[in-house]
Amino acid sequence: MRFLTYSALLLTIPFVCGPAFAQQKPALKNENLLVSLPVGYKTAYQTRLKNMQMTEMIPQSQSLKNWSDMVTVQIFLNDKKLTPISFFQLMRSTHRKACKGSLSTLIKKGVENGYAFSFFLLICPRNKKTNKSEYTWFKTIRGKDSFYVVQKAWKKAPRKQSIVKWTRFLRQISVCDTRSARHKCPNK
Repeated sequence: MRFLTYSALLLTIPFVCGPAFAQQKPALKNENLLVSLPVGYKTAYQTRLKNMQMTEMIPQSQSLKNWSDMVTVQIFLNDKKLTPISFFQLMRSTHRKACKGSLSTLIKKGVENGYAFSFFLLICPRNKKTNKSEYTWFKTIRGKDSFYVVQKAWKKAPRKQSIVKWTRFLRQISVCDTRSARHKCPNK
């Protein structure tokens, strides 16, 4: 599996992907978010604002203006305050205010590779801006250096087959740290 790697400390190379890296394995250093580029997806947008780095990925056939499903990666650099549960509570509260009839479910919380994580779902029956529904699955991980969020969003209710596929995708996402035996990085 090829990984996009995000290093919270090495921001000069925040995103490793593309044909030039297909044969090379990026060297991991310090703390890294490991997330694979979904098959058939492209990077549509990247930004860095103060302490937040974000990448949005959409299917090849879609555009940022008119997407129907999207994967978003956010890294809150050097954030020591957020926890997987506090982020869930914040998103649930914000979602309730922004979307009438919103639903939220904390599906799982625990520890993976020595890091606390949560997995949750937010549903908005009708987004005021788009006039469409939104279903968003989140995986959050509290690293030592930063806080990581990966989300998969749809503008309509996903089918069961899609839920299974994207739940597997989110489960594979992890954080590792080359400086710590407790948070081992893959040898690949």
